[in-house]
Amino acid sequence: MKLCQVLKEMVEKKNWEGVKWAIVQLSPAAIVECFREMETKYQALVFRFLSKRNALQVFELLERIEQIELVRALEDPEIVKLIEAMESDERVNLLEELPAKVVKRILQELSPEAQASVNLFLVIQKTVPKG
Repeated sequence: MKLCQVLKEMVEKKNWEGVKWAIVQLSPAAIVECFREMETKYQALVFRFLSKRNALQVFELLERIEQIELVRALEDPEIVKLIEAMESDERVNLLEELPAKVVKRILQELSPEAQASVNLFLVIQKTVPKG
């Protein structure tokens, strides 16, 4: 049986020790492949068990739409940790694609430094002509 299938079954059965074991066996790229075989709610559960380093690597390997879906599935404290770990321009790119209501909640939870960098990038993007 493929490790991704085993991981999915462990999540479905709420075998959290098994989930922890399985994700240690997988590279970030393999975790992304497993994510693509799971529902978003299961992705969010697995994502919470990743180390900060692996979580960031996995998140960066996801397609933009997959990132957005994962962020929507995570609770706000998880979103904040993830977004604060991103580079400023990546943070802005992600926030621009989320619904305004979600962005507002996230911005309220970010550190003052992260809020300032997001606001600065947004101002720059609005004032610099595209093309």
